[in-house]
Amino acid sequence: MEQVHKDDGLKLLAAILMVVDHVGAVFFPGQMGWRMVGRLVFPIFAYYVAFGMCHTKNVKAYLMRMLFTGILTQPIYFLLFGKGWNVLFTLFYGGLTLLFWESKNSYYKAFGAGLLLLAVVIPNQFSYGWYGVFTIFLFFQLGKNKWLCTLFQGILQILYIMQGGVWLQSFSLFALPLIYHKWSTPIRLPRFFFYVFYPAHLAVLLGIRYVISL
Repeated sequence: MEQVHKDDGLKLLAAILMVVDHVGAVFFPGQMGWRMVGRLVFPIFAYYVAFGMCHTKNVKAYLMRMLFTGILTQPIYFLLFGKGWNVLFTLFYGGLTLLFWESKNSYYKAFGAGLLLLAVVIPNQFSYGWYGVFTIFLFFQLGKNKWLCTLFQGILQILYIMQGGVWLQSFSLFALPLIYHKWSTPIRLPRFFFYVFYPAHLAVLLGIRYVISL
């Protein structure tokens, strides 16, 4: 993948859209507009995982931060939504698959292929399931060619919907122009911004819901 993002404008936008999505899920579950906006978020996160796997100096530390934050966040996530696993587990699984897939060791590479296939056959306990893992994989493999990547992301969406996926997820294709836009803003976020922001915003929403319920 080529390095196209030299600022954090897209990351900040994804964080804002994620808050919008979760506000809708928690407080306005019957209003689809909030969730439609939120469908833009996962492809951006998936892109950045693929991007990070290419450009992060210490890939193992990168993955462990993701997993550790996911574990810490899970109790808050479960209290807020009542089921499922937070998206960091999906992002970690996708990144781990890429780690093995890119290995020069043929056995590790085969294990990576096995992880990719396993995502298809195991129950969709993770957020976005196999669709999420393959979204990361496609960005990693085809990220340099925006037209080819868009084509295969579209095919992935069709397969996801055909297999019973949420039709709203098709709106995630509108994230691709944002991802491939040449961002140029003065925005700079702290290095570990998302690892703090993700659990923190869920905790705030949980607190607000508790206060409202009193």
